[in-house]
Amino acid sequence: MHTYNKLDSWLNNFLFVAIKKAWVALKPGGNMIIHIGDVNNYNIVSPMIKFMNKLDNSSNVMILGVGGNNRKIRKMYHICKRRS
Repeated sequence: MHTYNKLDSWLNNFLFVAIKKAWVALKPGGNMIIHIGDVNNYNIVSPMIKFMNKLDNSSNVMILGVGGNNRKIRKMYHICKRRS
């Protein structure tokens, strides 16, 4: 995030752009899973979910939990591109 001076700039000019590009390339019936979390005082997940829920032909975002070596559950966010 060092290239962007504010969180909103990073969200709008990097994260949302990357998600949108991946979404356009995703075939109908395809799945997208994003592994990201809030960092320190930066609220990343909530605006990302709102953005993803507005994508064309998208299902609602589902939250998945994945366990790692340290037995800590890590959240991942799943969305499916519906067939027309």
